[in-house]
Amino acid sequence: MWRRILRSLQYHKARNSLLFLLFAACFSLLILIAVLNIASGERLEDMQTVLGDAVYVRKIRTVNLGKRNNLAPFRPEEIEELASDSRVKGSNVLVLKGGNLAEGSPCYSDEEKLEEYLENLQARSFDTETLDNCRFVGVTDSRLSVFFTGMGLKLVKGSGIEAKDAGKKAALISQPLAEKNGWDVGDTVSFMTGKDFGLRNPTEFEAVIQGIYACPEVSFDEGEYKPNEILANYVFFPHSTLYELDMVLYQPYMVYIYMKDAGMAEEYMRDMQELLGYNQRDFTSEGNFQVDLTFSWDDEWNQIVSMPLREIHQITGIALWVTLAGIVSIVFFLCFSELQKKYHEIGIWIAMGEKRTVLLAQFLIEQMVPVLLAAAVGLAVGLWAAGPASGMLASGSSEGLNRELAWDRENTLFWESYYEIDQELRAGNFNFYYISNDLAVYQHGGAIARALCVGTAAFTGGMAALTWTAVRRRAVQLLKRSGGE
Repeated sequence: MWRRILRSLQYHKARNSLLFLLFAACFSLLILIAVLNIASGERLEDMQTVLGDAVYVRKIRTVNLGKRNNLAPFRPEEIEELASDSRVKGSNVLVLKGGNLAEGSPCYSDEEKLEEYLENLQARSFDTETLDNCRFVGVTDSRLSVFFTGMGLKLVKGSGIEAKDAGKKAALISQPLAEKNGWDVGDTVSFMTGKDFGLRNPTEFEAVIQGIYACPEVSFDEGEYKPNEILANYVFFPHSTLYELDMVLYQPYMVYIYMKDAGMAEEYMRDMQELLGYNQRDFTSEGNFQVDLTFSWDDEWNQIVSMPLREIHQITGIALWVTLAGIVSIVFFLCFSELQKKYHEIGIWIAMGEKRTVLLAQFLIEQMVPVLLAAAVGLAVGLWAAGPASGMLASGSSEGLNRELAWDRENTLFWESYYEIDQELRAGNFNFYYISNDLAVYQHGGAIARALCVGTAAFTGGMAALTWTAVRRRAVQLLKRSGGE
């Protein structure tokens, strides 16, 4: 059988070459559109989880301590109580506090301004050695963290922080920070916990770089020059890892609860308020002030910021089905035409006693060789083009909305130069969201791979059914001619 296949491929090499070029062009287009559709769908689903289905929970002290983020920390059992409800599909703890690189150097945006700032502090006898040089972000899941997504960050190498990493010394760092220090995924880097202006004794520890994220072109840190306020110097860890290193500095003040359905949010908030109650005592603060449990949920805001992605997903979805129908029709028509030309050959082999299963394998392989080679080329070309194509597609859709969001931030009552982005988060403001300039194709590699595997299996099955139909039809015709049933 294999000799027959090789001879057939050699004899029809001109035809196979033409088919290969045609199929390669078709599959490249199909895979490109499929990747864009899947990535936009996954990104849209993430945004729905992060905003539309998310209930943001805080503990607000009932007395005014003169702080914008007048929050009390959560106890582990409280987080467990909030997340264990049957209506909840997941949770995300967010910790934002100072930290340090024990080795390497942080990124700087304006060293002259930084020097001037340090000189002013020294003139006032402030010990600049107590300043932190980066910001630690503790999360349960970085991909679903409103801080990660809302800042326009995207994973470009390795993996993000996930729930399974709880307690591990794993880090997610920025691309600029990795490039400046020559770090890569798998490297072990030394960090130090925050100094908190000299109030804490920092603990040095080592963590493995698990992933690298890219910073957006437009970001919240524009104009910042202090290293710990520059987005490139934000380092993500599992929140439980930071808490174990310093249970005072890295206490969880912000918890995001992801509902199974957004319609359950209001009922869930009422039930949790009754269950956990009001006027609890905050034993972590001097004077043991009372705290109230507060909830924030804003599905309308989710609809606003997800609009560009929704349009992209709908357009690529229509294009995908139209392209898929056209390409499948072309491939099946050409392959069926070739099989019809081989009816005489099929008849000869059947008359010589060749098994139909062997003929099925022979003709299927002959048909699939140019198709599979073209699919491999199409896969490589489609994935290579997906990144630039997603950038062109997404940036045009999100540019206008991002300008509006930036204007809102600059003019909102809550946004003042004194406050930092983490304080905005703690205050429960939703107007800090940036739409990413592309679809973060790499970030959704798992979903893309699964979809392509299913598509490949379905296509191969269709080709096998087509070939078997041709072989069986020819066998029936021969049986009728010979007087068989």
